[in-house]
Amino acid sequence: MSPGLAETALKHNFVGLHKLITNLKPPGQRTGQISRGDVASTKQDNQGRVPAGVPGLDLQALSPSERLEAIARRLEEIAATMADTDYLELLWRGVKMCAEKCEKETSDWVWRNLSLFAYRVATSDPATYSYDEAIQVHRLAIEEVPEANTYTRLSDLLQARGDTEEAYEATTQAMTQESTDPDVLTELGRQHHNAKNWGASLEAFEKAYSLDPNNDGALNNMIYLRKRVCKWESMDALEQRLATRTHAAQKAYFDGGDEVEGVRNGQVNAHPWVFLYLPFSAYLKRRTAEMYNTVLSQNSAVLSPSIHSHAASVAKQIQKLRKEYAQGGGFKRRLRVGFVSSDFRRKATSYLCHRLFEHFDREVLEVFIYATYPDEKGGSEWVKVIREGAEHYVDLHTMPAEKMVERMRKDKPDILLDMDGYANEGERANTLSIARIAPIQIMYFVYMGTLGSKYIDYIITDNVATPPHLALAHTEKLLVMPSTFFPNSMPTMMPLNTPDPRPRHISQNWEGLPAGRFVLCSFNKHLKIDPGLFQVWLNVLVRVPTAVLWLLRFPAQSEDALREIANQRQYGLSSRIFFSNFVDSWQENFRRLKLADLVLDTTVYGAHTGAVDVLWAGVPLLTCMGSYCGDTLDDHQSVPEEAATFNFDHMATRVASSMLVAANLSQDLVVHNMEDYFNQAVRLASDQPYYDHVHTQVKAARTEAGAVWDGRQYARRFTHSLQLAWENLLSGEPPRHIYADKENLLLE
Repeated sequence: MSPGLAETALKHNFVGLHKLITNLKPPGQRTGQISRGDVASTKQDNQGRVPAGVPGLDLQALSPSERLEAIARRLEEIAATMADTDYLELLWRGVKMCAEKCEKETSDWVWRNLSLFAYRVATSDPATYSYDEAIQVHRLAIEEVPEANTYTRLSDLLQARGDTEEAYEATTQAMTQESTDPDVLTELGRQHHNAKNWGASLEAFEKAYSLDPNNDGALNNMIYLRKRVCKWESMDALEQRLATRTHAAQKAYFDGGDEVEGVRNGQVNAHPWVFLYLPFSAYLKRRTAEMYNTVLSQNSAVLSPSIHSHAASVAKQIQKLRKEYAQGGGFKRRLRVGFVSSDFRRKATSYLCHRLFEHFDREVLEVFIYATYPDEKGGSEWVKVIREGAEHYVDLHTMPAEKMVERMRKDKPDILLDMDGYANEGERANTLSIARIAPIQIMYFVYMGTLGSKYIDYIITDNVATPPHLALAHTEKLLVMPSTFFPNSMPTMMPLNTPDPRPRHISQNWEGLPAGRFVLCSFNKHLKIDPGLFQVWLNVLVRVPTAVLWLLRFPAQSEDALREIANQRQYGLSSRIFFSNFVDSWQENFRRLKLADLVLDTTVYGAHTGAVDVLWAGVPLLTCMGSYCGDTLDDHQSVPEEAATFNFDHMATRVASSMLVAANLSQDLVVHNMEDYFNQAVRLASDQPYYDHVHTQVKAARTEAGAVWDGRQYARRFTHSLQLAWENLLSGEPPRHIYADKENLLLE
């Protein structure tokens, strides 16, 4: 066949080959998305392994045809090791043709498909074909054919390698090429989100969704960001659509149906962390977590297979322990307990629990701290206290996931506690939720929902945060502590006799608050505020003319939207809403909380760290707990009978109630429906003698409610709960719901 005829034949197959490569899905890989596990693999490449590539070859120094041949030769070698890639022969023929001479259209086709195949290989097996090499191929392809999809894939690869700024630039370049591609717009939205450009991020997701209403990634992120900036128009309808499509995705994923194309291949756009903030049933949130975790586990089996290699040794460890226990050997040594977190730094986790570890009895527990993220502030005071309080502090942050697991297994822990979950928008290593590393693995304290993982045996909670009827919301068994499960370090951080450097009237002026008014306050981020709740707050302002509402600019972009909604409720009402900037100083934040008269909790996702601050400041906190604190948007026809009574009520809504019940303050500050919430807020804001009575009780509870504020008492209750779980394992029983206030140890 003559070269001209060969090129003509090649052109007839342009579209078909591109579709075949696009649909190439290595086992467990999420099409078009790079998972957290991929990032770990890239770090491993950068920790001393030589990236895969053409050794010693500088592609930039070669002529265009030589570059093309070198890249193709490398990729052809990899393709030879893969199954069902015979169709790529067409691509190799195109390379040989263009290495000599071909038309621009053919050359563009070759570069487009070479870079696409490089992306597919790198995202499925970065150990064989590194991100660095795939990035280089994409840069060269862009020199030849600067198309939006190539820029988008380059952005994805750069993001996985950790180059956020370069990824954003690549996405911006994609936008200049083609601003009507939903996938490009979705990627742009992600990049703006990473840069905390909420408005620009939302605009990109909204445009992507308008172009493709079946783009679940755009829908999911659009709803999340609209809530974040309080853009609530049509929110109910959007949330209902997301719930319906997520139910369909779950059916397709778990039951093998085909309701949502691509779901079986792992295109899961519903993130369990985002879903905690949405008014969906606890059942839907659980199934979302299960689906998400299944994908994480599948990815890890491909990208980090050695993580899963420890299950057999853990099983032998358990078998040996049980045999010794059954033979009457008891359990003579200390319990080896590890706490795994990326937040042993200047984060809320360390703020709350840094004093916990020094209260553990070293004759009973041997405590290991595993830090998976650097303390970027340079050794904060909290980390110093944690290091001193724990017997072992192990810094894992420079290690890829496989090495983290190996290092933890070296210590042979009996119990490991995951203090990350899917928190912080899911940017965590998630090693405990995807592999068996210790005989018992527990979710603790930070992520207020189920992980949906077969590897997490228990979640630590209490009877208020997770009553028995909510057990079905978790795949984990409940490890129920006596009194509140939520820790804090407030008595040592901010002793009650700490003087306030500024008098109250000066602080009020500082914050712009008017004197002589009753200050209703919520310092929760606006993502936690829903439209119905905000209307209740406005109704309280209307009923109590002397009241004002004090919020944070959290974020600042939502201030105008909230003021406009207030004026729609009553003209001029926005003048009674005051905003203060978020401050990165816990001391300053704590001091200004004392200016509030009553703090109003949110409902779908309540106050956690903020609740600790409010109660220790001696300020009343009003919360709503239970099924009637809001409306659940869900596709009830898709919910099985045993979960039909579920609504949005779940652990994340109940943390403040947990603390208030433990402090004996629930009679006046915990209500069970929104009508009572409104009435109680009005009463506290307008009945001064009643308010003074409640305020006195809250302040007194700081010294009288040891169940909330006594760190040593908390550590004893916590230890007892762990011992019960350990004893259950030694006795040969599978994990079960354990109520620590009702059971005694047999080993004592």
